[in-house]
Amino acid sequence: MTLCCSSLYSQGDSIIIDEFYKKGELYKVVEDGTVQVIASLDEIRQYGHYYKVILSITNKSNNRQEFVPSDIIGEYIFCKKNGNAAKEAPSLSYDEYSRKAKRRIEMAEAFSAFGASLQSFSNQPTSSVSYSDNTGYKSRIDITDNITKDERMRQDFEDIARYSAIKERFVDSEKDHYLLRETLFPGNSVWGYTLIKYRECDKLNIHIKFSGKSYNFQWTLTEPQKNEDEYNDDIYR
Repeated sequence: MTLCCSSLYSQGDSIIIDEFYKKGELYKVVEDGTVQVIASLDEIRQYGHYYKVILSITNKSNNRQEFVPSDIIGEYIFCKKNGNAAKEAPSLSYDEYSRKAKRRIEMAEAFSAFGASLQSFSNQPTSSVSYSDNTGYKSRIDITDNITKDERMRQDFEDIARYSAIKERFVDSEKDHYLLRETLFPGNSVWGYTLIKYRECDKLNIHIKFSGKSYNFQWTLTEPQKNEDEYNDDIYR
């Protein structure tokens, strides 16, 4: 996903705002005496179409703080001639994402199994034999080798089961990277990502509640509309 331009903002006192790049990815930083939040945004297709919000949250206070993933709220912004319109975009919990992903895997497995089953009804030959006699007559006999066909179908079903198991293990392993509830003691950090359902919009705001405050980031996702006069040239008049 190409971010055409970006900005960020926050509420609170003595906010430090910064941006930096790492391996070509843009990271935004909001920091005060309580917390440091580093955020990055990507667009992915991973058993669905999502905005991937990557966060690092460090507790800078002297007290333990609770981080709750449901306190991450997205907001789609649609730029219109008569003003901007906003629509809430809640983040997905890991359990929600896992259910959605595994349901897609099960559907793909069912369709693949159905396709493999159809092969058992196919009358297409797996080999052919050609022959000719002394008069010059030539012919070919198609042979349907059921043993070969059954072996191929068995292999297809084994492949389907193996790939489905690999995909489900991948979804389960993502729990290690997904943002979950965390008690942050002074100086401790949590790092991970959460997903927001993709929806085409002009801007995406991310609000993160922590220690009674709201820390907010904004990404501009589309090019601002240019003035039509910029495209008028004497050669086309």
